[in-house]
Amino acid sequence: MRWRSSVINLVGLLSLAVLFGCLFSNTAFAKLEVPDTPPLERPIIDQTESLANEDIDRIAQLINAERQKKSFQIGVLMIPTLGSDDSLEEYSLKVARQWGIGDKKKSNGILLLIAKNDRKMRIEVGNGMEGLLTDARASQIIRNTIAPKF
Repeated sequence: MRWRSSVINLVGLLSLAVLFGCLFSNTAFAKLEVPDTPPLERPIIDQTESLANEDIDRIAQLINAERQKKSFQIGVLMIPTLGSDDSLEEYSLKVARQWGIGDKKKSNGILLLIAKNDRKMRIEVGNGMEGLLTDARASQIIRNTIAPKF
């Protein structure tokens, strides 16, 4: 139960930290590609250039501390816009699979995807994590913690 609370609190905290700096970029890309997999030590890509390097480092430290304690992985991707090719759900799955977030057998990865200019967000949860972070709870985190910051 404490572990579940820790995962939920971490995702909420990361969501706030990522979104805190999200109000200053208007960059857009014509074609959306899945970015290269970030290093495990710094699993955050901010294509919107909304976060300072210090913020990214701080978020990465939180993610890595939880990964070492709890044996799950979190990735964060901030993009300017989805474009027209993929839905939010399709793109988040594509990124999570290409990045290989979490252990393949345990399916214990979590991806926070933010399409800043579209004002769309998704927390993609691996099947092995759904007992701890349900889709309903992920939606609630977005609705109550992330969305009000936009």
